[in-house]
Amino acid sequence: YCWSPSLIPKPADWNSNIDVSGYFFHPQASNGTLPQDLHTFLKNGDRPLYIGFGSIDGHDRERLFKIICHALERTGRRAIVCRKLVITENYEHTSIFPIGDFSHDLLFKYVDGICHHGGAGTTAAGLRAGLPTIVIPFFGDQYFWGDVVQQSGAGPGPLPAATLTTETLVSAITIISNDQVMKRVAQDLGNRIRNENGCQAAVESFHRQLPLQRMRSDLEGTYPACFRIPNYNLQVSWPVAQVLFSHALLTQDELIPWATQELYLDNNRVSDMGTQLLAQAISTSNTNLRVLYLGSHGITYEGAYRLAEMLKTNRTLNRLYFFENNLGDHGIQLLAQALAHCDRSLSHMDLNGSTLESD
Repeated sequence: YCWSPSLIPKPADWNSNIDVSGYFFHPQASNGTLPQDLHTFLKNGDRPLYIGFGSIDGHDRERLFKIICHALERTGRRAIVCRKLVITENYEHTSIFPIGDFSHDLLFKYVDGICHHGGAGTTAAGLRAGLPTIVIPFFGDQYFWGDVVQQSGAGPGPLPAATLTTETLVSAITIISNDQVMKRVAQDLGNRIRNENGCQAAVESFHRQLPLQRMRSDLEGTYPACFRIPNYNLQVSWPVAQVLFSHALLTQDELIPWATQELYLDNNRVSDMGTQLLAQAISTSNTNLRVLYLGSHGITYEGAYRLAEMLKTNRTLNRLYFFENNLGDHGIQLLAQALAHCDRSLSHMDLNGSTLESD
């Protein structure tokens, strides 16, 4: 899990095969320069807050923007505000600087507090910067991260967007502006997160969890096996195979490449075109694929057609997970027809949540 163990330590009852690595940050994400107009805004007053809700759009933007404006006026604070929240292109207010898409890692160097929706990435960037944080969640895990921020001591309790008022936002801004204990906690947490290397820890975890004994070549285990020799019940690496070739102990016809048996592609935006290419690859290659996950891709009738054609000739696929796609009645019908033509190798097909056109 790529969150900071300084923020959420690994639970004691989790098994040894589960690691909490730390956040993944790009090493150069905080590099860059500020636009001149933002630089001027920063010079003309105290350090501002940052207020933005990421990709969240809609959600009664006019009401939220008015609350933000009134809260800033009542607290005397300035803020860099995500442009999506600003309700008019020609809005002018000396305490607000509208900003478009910009690196949080760079921007957060120049503010002393942040207010955001509680997205996992924005939460990570803000805490890494050591900033006291207000979370205004809209849905999903944003409530969770709001609670985590509060429990860490780096911010007040979350303020759900649906019930946000000027008074509650004024109170939260006052807290993160004046609570010195909260500021020290946020700074200490930021120091600890910056001293972590989530990318390196994740790579180490990946290698630590590899089943090396099952991956190593027989006869000489320096390299992983990439071929099977069924006649001798061996698995060998390419260097080992070359030695066997050179001594006339093996021919290339006796080598069978290890093939992927399970392919997980859930939530990867494969699309109909990607499904077509994947189906073609499975149909034309000497694959040993047994399990295929293609859930939550928005795949439609076109993708279902390509998969159905592949299933008619495939002899290895045993389980197909195709849940939460937009197959429609015709897509389901095509897959059902394909099942009638296959050789019964497919024993399980998951279409749960796939959209139909009628009841």
